[in-house]
Amino acid sequence: MTDSSDTAMYAVMHGDHAGSYIIQCGNTPTHINCLKIPDQSIISVPVDDFNIGVANKVLAHVENLPADIHQYCKHIYNEKSNEENNNI
Repeated sequence: MTDSSDTAMYAVMHGDHAGSYIIQCGNTPTHINCLKIPDQSIISVPVDDFNIGVANKVLAHVENLPADIHQYCKHIYNEKSNEENNNI
């Protein structure tokens, strides 16, 4: 159910992150790793939970971002990821 593009942006409609947007930045076989905006934090969601969220309209696909905008978001994601790894 996840968008086949790793440049997808979703609106979070319900739950703890309601009112935020998430941008796919670092998918793995088991997790969808995202940059959450506007607070620029990283969240990692198990693929099954992500798909359930899409099916239950907790997440709404907004658009696939243009390459340059996605690249900027991925740069922020990588910086935040490095910060988190350095704080371990």
